[in-house]
Amino acid sequence: MISILFLTTALPGDKSNGGEIATTNFFDALSQAGHRLTVTGYARPGAHYQIRPHEIIIEERPIETGRARIRSVIWFLTALTKNVAYSVSKYWSRRYIRTVTELLRNSNFDLVIIDHAQIGFLYPYIIHRPLVLIAHNVENLIYEDQASGSTGLKKWLYARETRCIRDMEYRLAEASVMVWTLTEKDKEYFSRIGARSEAFAIPSAFSAKPPAPTDQTDSDIVMLGTWTWKANADGLRWFFEQVYPLLPRHSRIEVGGKGADWLIMKWPNVTYRGFVPDAHAFLTRSKVVAIPSVSGGGVQIKTLDAIASGASIVATPTAMRGIEYPPETVRVAEQAREFADHLISFCNVRPRQEDVIRALQWSASRRLNFEKQVAMSIELAMSYPSRG
Repeated sequence: MISILFLTTALPGDKSNGGEIATTNFFDALSQAGHRLTVTGYARPGAHYQIRPHEIIIEERPIETGRARIRSVIWFLTALTKNVAYSVSKYWSRRYIRTVTELLRNSNFDLVIIDHAQIGFLYPYIIHRPLVLIAHNVENLIYEDQASGSTGLKKWLYARETRCIRDMEYRLAEASVMVWTLTEKDKEYFSRIGARSEAFAIPSAFSAKPPAPTDQTDSDIVMLGTWTWKANADGLRWFFEQVYPLLPRHSRIEVGGKGADWLIMKWPNVTYRGFVPDAHAFLTRSKVVAIPSVSGGGVQIKTLDAIASGASIVATPTAMRGIEYPPETVRVAEQAREFADHLISFCNVRPRQEDVIRALQWSASRRLNFEKQVAMSIELAMSYPSRG
């Protein structure tokens, strides 16, 4: 057993997005392997959060810019004065630095894990400890893509973010004994810049279980996501601009998740549900799940959740990042016409029971392999000398 200090951005209490779910999977796998964890991070204001043993809340802090109000101006000024990325300044605080400094001074940690490059500002305070970086995405490539599609002030802001977060990622990769990524493509990126990298096949947020047996469905098509994130919002708008006009007018469509209020009362056959407390029930009460991602990085947790539910799925190639050899319940389509045709086909024909069972087995196997890989990678990380 080793003692690990795990530094993250926001503690994944609600597991409300893919990043939090991925972080929780690492928590659980490390605990399953018998290691002792101390976890630090912020809590979202008003989050329904049951703190786990050995978790330390730095403070309550809004994370999304849209909810930060005047604080977002402070973050921007901090980014300028400290010459760091805006997405780093959102998490910077003297309290976080003080907490980490005191923990490292008073406890004998064998390893430190930085979860997300956005809290890389903590690295200078980590002395003589092996360091592992969990890179959920190659952040600078995401901002570079957004800069290429913008103009004026937005283009300048995204270009600045690209440059600053790239500098942070490079420093952390150089300092880490290993970089853990969520896709092979991201692993290759960090390997090219000289880091020891390992790609992990992240499992679903919940254990694979079949949908409740029923001949009735509440809707034909459902979509679930955190639509406040620009990459997800772009995919949702692509669906309604390009795919929706190709579907039968009687199709019943439901959208769950925060940030898509613009859908309310827009079309008579589209229902916006907002926050969904039971993702499994929501995904399995329709004939097919649509995952229309068109941009972004890293693995799509919502795709894994849909597979683990046994649902029929139509997804874009972007939604299948980091997911190889999916089960027969999944159809992949890049063009709107093909996407719509697959949705219509699944609405007309129920999946075979044997395909549903294989999808659940696929998901369970992915979780087991992930847990084994984390256990082996921790041992490997501890065999390398610290770069600090």
